[in-house]
Parts: sequence; C-alpha cells; structure tokens
Amino acid sequence: MDSLFNNATTLLTFLLPGFLAAWVFYGLTSHPKPPQFERTVEALVFTFVVQALVKFTELMLLLAGRCFVLGTWTESSSLLWGFVLAGLLGAGLALAANKDFFHAGLRRAGFTTRTSHPSE
Repeated sequence: MDSLFNNATTLLTFLLPGFLAAWVFYGLTSHPKPPQFERTVEALVFTFVVQALVKFTELMLLLAGRCFVLGTWTESSSLLWGFVLAGLLGAGLALAANKDFFHAGLRRAGFTTRTSHPSE
C-alpha cells in the first residue's frame, strides 16, 4: 500500500504543472471549457511542455552554476520551477490568445480567416 501511495504521489507531482497551466489558461481567457477528456489531453500536452521547460531550465542553471554558485538542483527545486513555468506558460498562452497573436500571424500568411476569440 505504501508503494502505491508513493507511485500515485510521484505521478501527481509530475502531472500537476500541466493541469495548473491549463487551469490558468482557461481562467484567463473567454474560451469555453472543452469536455473532460479534451481538457485532460490538453493538460497532458501542457505537462510535456512544462517538463521540457523544466529540463531546459535545469540545464541553463547548471551551466550558470559553473560561473557562480546558485545552489543544488533537487526534486523540490524541480517541482518549484515546474509550478512557476506552468503559471507562466498558462498566462503567456492566455495573453497570446486574448491578443490574437497566433491567429493574426496565420491570417497574414493566408492560412486562415479565423480569430482566436471564440465569440467572433
């Protein structure tokens, strides 16, 4: 039973930043929330992106640590950076969606005539 709890805890701490990014995105945009399955898939995609950003951040901080000491990279720092980057990712994507950043570029390139606003 202990190993099941430890495995579930590890899985939740791994997936939680993706769900946080999705929560921030839908909290800051007027997009209607998709069905539960689609939200879960989006959260898994956000998890992949956040975990890649955490690994990149770890690499950059370890490289910077060669010049001056910042501290040691632990599981706690990985989790903290995951939450920070998840919040920034969700807020950044919400800003891009609200300002019509992605669709404006696609409209200029002739790929679409749609906007990123769901009500238009």
